Amino acid sequence: MLLVGDRIRKIREEREYSQEYVAEQLGISQNAYSKIEINQTQNFTLERLEKLAQIFEVSIADILGVERSLHIYSNSDQHSDQINNQNQGDINKYESPEVLELLRAELKAMREERNKLLEIIKQLTGK
Repeated sequence: MLLVGDRIRKIREEREYSQEYVAEQLGISQNAYSKIEINQTQNFTLERLEKLAQIFEVSIADILGVERSLHIYSNSDQHSDQINNQNQGDINKYESPEVLELLRAELKAMREERNKLLEIIKQLTGK
């Protein structure tokens, strides 16, 4: 299982960004950024997490490794509840109240997006 710093490094490398570039975007030294990637920082803030998500053009959930799944093909409320409970369990692994609140907001937005997609599918198929 990858830790947050490992995921950040992986995403950075996929984007082919240097540590120096990301550190500059964050307004910190390359040495301080390096500590984030090797999971040795005591100073990892919600604001920094949001900024990293912006720099990498990913969600905070992607950085934290939260499973994201819309399952747009199911109209079953029971199935949706099972998915929502699973996602809620993933979210509860994180202790920071700010991070939890952000993830809950993102999960709510995903549910709304799923419902909109289902409506579009209904309109297109006439069902």
